[in-house]
Amino acid sequence: MPGINGIELVEAIRDRTRFLIFNTSHSKFALTAFALKATQYLLKPFPLAKFISTIHHIISDLTPAITIEKSNFKYIKGDSKHDFHSIDFQHVTYIQADRNYIKLRVEVEQSKLLLRMGINEIEKILVPPDFIRISRCVIISTKHIKKVIGSKIILKVGQGLAIGLVYKNPFLDYMYRNMLK
Repeated sequence: MPGINGIELVEAIRDRTRFLIFNTSHSKFALTAFALKATQYLLKPFPLAKFISTIHHIISDLTPAITIEKSNFKYIKGDSKHDFHSIDFQHVTYIQADRNYIKLRVEVEQSKLLLRMGINEIEKILVPPDFIRISRCVIISTKHIKKVIGSKIILKVGQGLAIGLVYKNPFLDYMYRNMLK
């Protein structure tokens, strides 16, 4: 490089760059390179595979490991092409099927949200034991149960919902598993 050598260049720019790969045919600069906090040191000639491996190593350190965690927020398709609804499932008290739609009863807004989605589709998204199906057309949030009277569930919002015959035993199993003894 005319007017400046590689070491001088690194000294001038090192504080402005996160990663630095020395690429030289002179092994005598290795100690100086690492003293200047080089990320990697490649001695020429090196194969393309070595260069790619070095870049991959740096990028993998750069990208944090992705951890999948349960999220209470989901985005659900709305009515038009680019319309989406953000739903915090912590505040959903119950979900009720209505033909090709479902109604989400949301506690915070005291509202119902109508979505074009089947109850079986939404059931796959929901995380047990936070939600449990109690009839062919109703899924409830277990944290919003106020009390159970026979085959009727009373939610904290005051809504009463009947437990379907097919769903009664799984619901009672859930209740017994979570009952104080």
